[in-house]
Amino acid sequence: MNLLKEKKSLDTLTAFRGLLAMWVVLHHYNFDFKMHKFDFSFFEPITSKGYYAVGGFFILSGFIVSCAYLNMLSKFNFKNTLKFFVLRLVRIYPIHIVTILFYVFAVYVFKLKILETSFTGMDFVYNILLIHAWGFCKDFSWNGPSWTLSAEWFLYLTFPFVAILFSKLKGLKTNILLIVTIILFEYFIKTQDLSQVNFFYFHGVVRGFFQFLYGVILFNIYSIFPKKNILYDYISILTFLSLLLVVYFSADQILDIHAYYSNQDMLIMLLMAGLVFSLSKCNGLILKIFNSKFLQRLGLISYSIYMVHTPIGQVMQSLFISNNIKNNLFFMPLYVLLVLVVADVTYRYVEAPTREYIKKKVRLVC
Repeated sequence: MNLLKEKKSLDTLTAFRGLLAMWVVLHHYNFDFKMHKFDFSFFEPITSKGYYAVGGFFILSGFIVSCAYLNMLSKFNFKNTLKFFVLRLVRIYPIHIVTILFYVFAVYVFKLKILETSFTGMDFVYNILLIHAWGFCKDFSWNGPSWTLSAEWFLYLTFPFVAILFSKLKGLKTNILLIVTIILFEYFIKTQDLSQVNFFYFHGVVRGFFQFLYGVILFNIYSIFPKKNILYDYISILTFLSLLLVVYFSADQILDIHAYYSNQDMLIMLLMAGLVFSLSKCNGLILKIFNSKFLQRLGLISYSIYMVHTPIGQVMQSLFISNNIKNNLFFMPLYVLLVLVVADVTYRYVEAPTREYIKKKVRLVC
């Protein structure tokens, strides 16, 4: 089954990805640009924890990649594996390069002073090779959020092996047992501090691997029960409200980046996984809402939103500081507007055409 051919099946997940991207944007806004901090008041406990959205991205990635490629890669085939690597690389690489070049011009040509980010030559090489989240860089470098791309690329490299194994694990009981096993293994690593992993910043490969596997297992369970039902709309609402409550009252990991709130973040990721699963099977009002033009467009440009929001914010702040502009009320709306506009432009003229061009070339070769 290739769910990419069933567009409706992915409409809710496309829109959800857009909402997750905006959650990250709001989080980074108040965390990175304190000079122009916006008063989210009642929603501050939610917006301040946008780092949880990244886990949602990894879960979505595991689910969607499995939809598209699990069957194709269930048996080893060199041509199919190479095709998979090329198609996934072209999905993430063009905008990654564009944002790095943007920083090259901003920092080295226009001499903008961008704070709290490393722009060294070696970090540049690691970023170009997409290995900067594999333990090579000590901290964020160049376009900080791109650490997730580095982790994602590692997951893509391992996916052919994951596909061979997980495509054979079809039963519901087997997949539930897999989830329990992964939870226990993740908990063991965190509580034992085996590799000094901080699951919210550093060693993103380890963090992403568990969450990616949740997505793969969700697809296996989805394949067992492929029918959609309006009941899942109510389950989605209940799961979403539960997720909001847990996030709202959870401790803020930003306060101590070396802390390990194992029970907290695992519960949130399980709720996130449940939400991804229930949204994929909605067939009522939720589907209609998530199928709106605005949310669908937001989902389509979500990757671009994620990749351009930090560079735009950092350059804006640098310009405001250099011109001695502080606490400007227009910073927040201008920032969000610029992010959406630039993301739409980069999606339209970089992300989408590059992907389609490479896809055509791959079809001709394969």
